Order: sequence, then C-alpha cells, then structure tokens
Amino acid sequence: MQLQSEHHEIWDFLDEGLIVCSSDGQIISANTAASRLLGLSPKSFKTLSELMEALGPECEALGQLQANDSCVLVIAGSLIEAKLNALNEQSVIIFTNRSEELRWQSQLAEHGHMLSTNTESFLVVAQDGSVRYANSFCEKERGYAAGELIGAKLKDLEIGRDIDGVSSKAYTDEDVKEHLAQCLNKGQAIRYDAWHVRKDGSIFPTDVTLRPYRLSKERVLLLTARDETERYKQLQALIEARAEAESSNKAKSAFMAVTSHELRTPLTTVIGFLELLKLDYGEGHGDLSEYLGLMHRSSTSLLRLIEDILDFTKIEAQTLKLEIRSINMDSFLSQVCQHW
Repeated sequence: MQLQSEHHEIWDFLDEGLIVCSSDGQIISANTAASRLLGLSPKSFKTLSELMEALGPECEALGQLQANDSCVLVIAGSLIEAKLNALNEQSVIIFTNRSEELRWQSQLAEHGHMLSTNTESFLVVAQDGSVRYANSFCEKERGYAAGELIGAKLKDLEIGRDIDGVSSKAYTDEDVKEHLAQCLNKGQAIRYDAWHVRKDGSIFPTDVTLRPYRLSKERVLLLTARDETERYKQLQALIEARAEAESSNKAKSAFMAVTSHELRTPLTTVIGFLELLKLDYGEGHGDLSEYLGLMHRSSTSLLRLIEDILDFTKIEAQTLKLEIRSINMDSFLSQVCQHW
C-alpha cells in the first residue's frame, strides 16, 4: 500500500512528525510537525542522508534504523524519539517529543535524599556519551544553568580517569564509547577516580561510580560523581600527621572523616536505587510498598548517623559551620516516633 498525497492535509494536524522515504532513502514527503520537532524543513532535502548531515552527528543513529526500530535523538535540548515503520517499498519515520517522559523517568534522583540534598553529582549518560539528565547539584557544582548540560558530551566533562591504578585519558568520542561499553558489557558498577571540568575550565578530582541501567527500552548509564577535593586534603593531612608523629587524637579524627566518606558512597547509591523502586512500587503493592518504605527510612537514618559522625570530626577540627533552619515539628516528631 502506497502512502497517498491526499492524506498530507490530515498529517499536518498530528503532533507527531512524519517523514515518508523511498527504499533508496529519497525523501518523498513530510508534515508540519516534522519541521517543528527537527528545527528545519525535511522537504528542503532530497535524501535522508542530507537531512542527517544537517541535523549533526548526534543524529547518526537515524540512518541505522531498521523496520520497527526506534532511537532517541538530542535536538536543540529536546529528546526526540524516532521510529521507523516499513510499508512495501516506502518507509515512514515517526518523530515524537519524549522530553518530558524521559526526563521524568531520569529524575529518579530529584525525589531521593542522595541526589537532591547530598553533595553528589548525578548524570544519566547515553551509550554514545551524551548527557540525558543532570541533577541540580551537578549543574551548580560545574557552573551550568538548569538544563544546560543536556546534550553535552562526557568527554568534555571528564578529561582523565584512573581505573585499578592505571591512568588513562578520554579525549575522543570513541574512547568514551569504549569506556561506557565496557561497563555495559560487565553488567555491574565501575568505580574510578577522574578529573572533571567546570564550565570555567577549572578541574577538580572526583570519585566516580558508573552503573548500567535500563531507562524505558533504552540502556543507559548512571554516573555518580563526588568532589574529592576535601577528602584529598584530609588524606594529605593524615599523611603529614603520621609523618610528623602528631597526637593520636588528630590521627583518629582524620581517619574517621575518611572512613565516613567511604561509607557514604555505597549507602547513597543504595538510597538512590530504593528511590527508583519506589517510583514503580511505592504505592498499591501491599507488603512490597511497606518494605520499600522501611528500607528507605532505615537507609536515610543510617546516612544521617554517618553525617553526625562527620560533624563530630569537624567539631574536633574546629571546622564545623552552624546553620539556623526552620523545621516542621509535626514531621520531625513523627519521624522520631517511628524509631521508638
């Protein structure tokens, strides 16, 4: 069945963009929504290859689509899903704006204690090394405005890494893709030290955990990065303290500070994935919902205890800064009662 031109007027009322191509990649027709979603008129190009070149390297996956396949393109800060349907000798590519849907799923962090209030930067990274989502702390830590990191390349944010004591550099897209593919193939988290770059060009050391995850039907990677500048200073202070044979109390305080930081890393990851499970099973799943709530409350309680230990080390080092905040007494007393 051939697509008829008399249907074009109806297509212009659709929210989805449509591009009709021949079997040899010639563009036959396109509706108004396709021009709006892609930011240019597909009708002004003769072939799909010319259209892809105009859209940029981020849209190369468009030319690799097979029948009933789909991919996500980053176009002008929006996440556009492209799906290919074959009809005899013609094919129709359907474009749908999935920005809100994918970003909502990616915002698993914004509902979690770890990513909304802790000193942890969080990124959702596609297999090609492009950033799909960054939490607000990550944007502020690196000097970017809200949403400005979407579409950025990991190779521009992470210039060097150290895995299992072996230093390497990641300057090209291929280096990054290989690095991400290794994590996906292992199917488990990879932890390494890296140098990250702020918008102003300054660099700082980070402790990075890279973990594979399936977002909707797409495999992505969850990257958690913690600024290690202070910990490096603490480690240096510990080395100097041991070298100079300072008092055991100072050595103990430095040791507790480093150990507490190391405990927070796996615990904050656990809390983040509990938030993931709560998004899917938080309500209406009986005992499972109750158990998830209990696990989340217990984890956050343990995290607060670790943070209290850190506060004691800061008191001993005379570096604790006091903050005056207003709290909700009803919520506070309710939390206290839950632990009795």
